Amino acid sequence: KAKKVTIPAKIAGKKVVAIGENAFERNGYIKQIKISDNVKKIDDCAFASCSKLKKVTLPKKLEKCGSAAFSGTAINNITIPEGIKKIEDYTFNDCKNLKTVKLSGDVKIIDDGAFENCEKLTTINLDNIEEIGWESFKNNTSLAGNLTLKNVTVIENDAFYGCTGIKSVEFSDSLQKLGKRETDPSEAAMGDRK
Repeated sequence: KAKKVTIPAKIAGKKVVAIGENAFERNGYIKQIKISDNVKKIDDCAFASCSKLKKVTLPKKLEKCGSAAFSGTAINNITIPEGIKKIEDYTFNDCKNLKTVKLSGDVKIIDDGAFENCEKLTTINLDNIEEIGWESFKNNTSLAGNLTLKNVTVIENDAFYGCTGIKSVEFSDSLQKLGKRETDPSEAAMGDRK
């Protein structure tokens, strides 16, 4: 029931190198997490649906942050350390208060739904990104202005669907795939293709 949690460097004399799958999922008490620098892996859904979790300090040596690891939390900013090469699918999905994401230069891939429904997201640097997955930024209505995707070679379907604040996009000369808008089956039945 603690509101502030520190993941220690050691437990019973053994190094803590990972946080297991679903370890804190749906914990309704935690507001702040500090993770020791020994931790190299955060497994899938480790902190998913921790609805009061606002502040997270990720370890500098982190190598993997799993699918939906922080989905549905209340975090408002996050710094992704060097060593992470990919933002896994749905990692920050439904983080309704997330405003600022600082990606290290090592991050090259943003996977499916990684930042989907992050309605308040205004700041993220995509300069080093090479691949953007399906629905990765879907419904990010606060993402605004001019978007520069200078190294992106692949943009999957619905990647920026519902990002109504984006005014212009500058694509890379090496862009190989630009996804399309998928049709919802209910829309197809009505003949309404957007």
